Amino acid sequence: MKPQDKAEKGLALLKESILDYLEKKKTGVPNSEISSELRLKLDLRKFTRTPSWWLLQLLEHEGRIRSEGKGHARVYFLVKGKPGGVGV
Repeated sequence: MKPQDKAEKGLALLKESILDYLEKKKTGVPNSEISSELRLKLDLRKFTRTPSWWLLQLLEHEGRIRSEGKGHARVYFLVKGKPGGVGV
């Protein structure tokens, strides 16, 4: 398998894991919970964004999830009727 194919497959699997997690959480989930539960954490003393944050941004840009402000954080939801989840 070519490196490009591996990268594409890996990215697709990471996105799918987030969509699967959000499907079970109808009330919305903050990035911190996704990062922790899916073990996508980094040493935040060295990095300002977690891998899950970048993946959430990609999924939101693709229209597969949406986010809302809730206090000082954002929570993420599946978008109803989109591939990869049934949503809210």
